[in-house]
Amino acid sequence: MKVGRTLLVYPVLGISSVLSGSAVIAMVRAGDHDGKYWWRAVVQPWAKNLIRAGGVSKVEYLGDRAALEGFRGVIMSNHESHFDPPALILASDTPLRFMAKESLSRFPVFGSAMRAMGMLFVDRSNKTKAWESIRAAAETLAEGKAVLVFPEGTRSKDGELLPFKRGGFVLALESGLPILPIGIAGTGKVLPPGWVVRDTGAAVLAVGEPIPTEGKTDLEALMAETREAILKLRDQARVRLREIEARRS
Repeated sequence: MKVGRTLLVYPVLGISSVLSGSAVIAMVRAGDHDGKYWWRAVVQPWAKNLIRAGGVSKVEYLGDRAALEGFRGVIMSNHESHFDPPALILASDTPLRFMAKESLSRFPVFGSAMRAMGMLFVDRSNKTKAWESIRAAAETLAEGKAVLVFPEGTRSKDGELLPFKRGGFVLALESGLPILPIGIAGTGKVLPPGWVVRDTGAAVLAVGEPIPTEGKTDLEALMAETREAILKLRDQARVRLREIEARRS
């Protein structure tokens, strides 16, 4: 357990989220609705400072990271840690719109900033509201933006993939837009589910090939295909992470 890191990361999170969130809100009100400036100038520095304070020494990328730039479709990744969203933010120089749990919208300033950025909130305790979120995400896709979904719906405690939720796949099928699979390794070692930093080290993101959905109708088959792709990418990321750790030891 890294007590010092744990005590550091949450003040950094709180203070930086208020300052960065306020800046984003001001920039959106000034007319930067699409993130031409606030994504690189505010959001990416926030993400970088947060994961560094938390003990992620670096984020390395495998595969075609450029596929994220201007991607129009649904991005899907495994979910091991609170540090997954910041790592994904750093992966793309164009804004991503996350589907996030509804409770985040209630954080002062931070929640308002997320709304200003076009983030989408899902209330999984209410099926009607959850499907309303899917419809809002469909509108975001129709505007030519990328939507990022963690199909497990929550963080995995042991790093193994949890069963996938259907919503993101319904979204992909109905839009006819591709799914971009990503595998993450390392973030869960640093900050596993919970709030205590356990270690320091690198994180690795492996970006896969887009999975087309146009013309497809079989939801279960699409879920299985995407799951297999994310598993392979996560395993590739783990192999690279072990290489990095071996050099460090």
